[in-house]
Amino acid sequence: NPMNSYIFQYDGTVASSTITTISVNVDSRDINGIKGVLEVATSLDKTFAAPFEGLVQDEDGHNSFAILSTAALQADDLVIESDPPKLLFFNVNFNPGQPISLQFSETVLDTSVQLDQIVLQNSATNPTVRFNFSMANPITESS
Repeated sequence: NPMNSYIFQYDGTVASSTITTISVNVDSRDINGIKGVLEVATSLDKTFAAPFEGLVQDEDGHNSFAILSTAALQADDLVIESDPPKLLFFNVNFNPGQPISLQFSETVLDTSVQLDQIVLQNSATNPTVRFNFSMANPITESS
């Protein structure tokens, strides 16, 4: 079910390993993909793994066993990211019916958009005119 599971799409890199433990740096695209599945990894009781056979091999070349989705292994720990999303770039198209596109540093809830929190201005550092979408007229800054 696509709403309660996620299969990694990108290669990770091994960050460290011991005889029985491997730590893997996961690609940020996969992290954002997991965050997009609202029912996965939001709390410890919603964080389980069901790897396919062959996740790893032992020194004799034997593949690890699969863990069935009906008997998945619960995570021992879960650290929820605490950084807020950051606007990376945006596109404005003033043709009728065209959207303003906003791209963020991480997965965001589309239902959380507050259009009145967007301000367009005529300069990056010292604007003389600013426009907030909730206002009928632009704000003119005094110099």
